[in-house]
Amino acid sequence: MNPEQIQEVAERIARSRHFQRSEQLRTMLLALCAEVAKGRESEITEAMIGERILNRKHFDPETDTIVRVQMRRLRNKLDEYYRAEGALDPLRLEIPRHSYIPRLIDAAPASAASEPHSHPEPEVQDRWSFWRGVAAASALFAVLGTAAFLLARRGETQSVAVHPVVAKSPFWRGIIPSKAQSVIAVSTPLFFRTRESYLRDFRLNFQEDLVHTPTQIENQPAWPAWTTFVSLADLQSAVLLERLLSASGSRPVVKSAREVTSAELQQSPIVFLGHPRGSPALFDLLADLPFYVRRTKVAEPVRGIVNRSPRHEEPPEYLSVGENDLEILTESRPDYVLVTSLPRPAGAGVLSVFGNRYASTYPVLQRLLDPSFLRKLQACMARESGTGWGSEGVQVVFRVLYLNGNPMEVEYLTHRPLSATVNRAGIQ
Repeated sequence: MNPEQIQEVAERIARSRHFQRSEQLRTMLLALCAEVAKGRESEITEAMIGERILNRKHFDPETDTIVRVQMRRLRNKLDEYYRAEGALDPLRLEIPRHSYIPRLIDAAPASAASEPHSHPEPEVQDRWSFWRGVAAASALFAVLGTAAFLLARRGETQSVAVHPVVAKSPFWRGIIPSKAQSVIAVSTPLFFRTRESYLRDFRLNFQEDLVHTPTQIENQPAWPAWTTFVSLADLQSAVLLERLLSASGSRPVVKSAREVTSAELQQSPIVFLGHPRGSPALFDLLADLPFYVRRTKVAEPVRGIVNRSPRHEEPPEYLSVGENDLEILTESRPDYVLVTSLPRPAGAGVLSVFGNRYASTYPVLQRLLDPSFLRKLQACMARESGTGWGSEGVQVVFRVLYLNGNPMEVEYLTHRPLSATVNRAGIQ
């Protein structure tokens, strides 16, 4: 390989449409290829990238995963480029997994072989906790969900009508209709990749939890995979929303909720799908509202909906309680879902829908698009508080009843109207 060649290829890719809005990824790509062109491959390390390219002072690879996260994004962006603009490029620039050194390879037309799936030895499987079993199911949901998403996008092109009752409800005000680009932010649980497979521990969800990885994840070394998996229910919801928002004149973009920016929170119509444990921005957004999700300390499971000021006969927390974690998730126990609607000062709306179980999001979202359900909901809320929808946002708690693992019915439990002061303070 000619040293100057990799620099030329990198510069051409950096000018492409796929990298126009990814300034940090473009900078990282050019900087890494410049090091290779100068013959300094041996100097490319995680610490070097963190300090010199990402400008992180006192960067510590043991506790800060920003380099690994950005490298994953860069690899994904390169894959997108070669599936579109660069499909006919004679040379392909790639950064192999578990390496930070870019290289050029011949773009052979042969299809890429999928990475073999390896299974832990039986004795390792026997030591897995219940939560790691749930992780395997979540990974399966990701595969099935992706298939459902692609099938829906391929086969469903008809427009989706928005009923006036739906458009006037507080849940969709500021979101439907909107000419601004809407964001569908899908919560992504934190998985860990090991040399054998992917693992999930529900006690590990946020950046500060990573220091506990050696004691919580049995197979080491383990690398955090922040945006690798998503549930089937959330992807079904994303398909429904994408069609709905597109039909209403918006230009929706689907992204991981972990990557939502403060500018998007302030200016863009945004719908959060899924639990705040996979969405730091949503976790912080709910912190000062009447209903929120509490986290007592690092490396503890995040679940349940806290009722800040319980009214008569209301519980202080909405959470299915059993003797153990397996019983909590048995197939006939109900779940609780929190819906939060926040109109923003700039006119854009924020909507969040999540329960403790992945399967609860989709049926509640469907009900929020059902005019007859919304009329009944408005009547229930009026009987409870003596007011209508209001105009400053609302939080509603629902109970989802299950039968044999399937959500069967959505029941209204209670709500809280939100004030303009809360709305302005909620996103800074």
